[in-house]
Amino acid sequence: MDWTNEFDTKTKEMKDNFIESKRNLIRDLLNQCTEGQRELFNRMYQGIEELPEEKMRWAYHQVKSTVEKNNKH
Repeated sequence: MDWTNEFDTKTKEMKDNFIESKRNLIRDLLNQCTEGQRELFNRMYQGIEELPEEKMRWAYHQVKSTVEKNNKH
């Protein structure tokens, strides 16, 4: 493998790992939600595994806000 292919392969792996880390942040928050709230998330985004990277920031915000509201009650 020449150095350009190696670089491309390694940076793709890093990006994939970073995206998975983002999913894990959202997943951890989802675990603090009620079953109904998780079902709503899955209807909105077709599940955490299908969530595109460009929607992760907003999804994180939504789930974090939900958890904070749940914790106030």
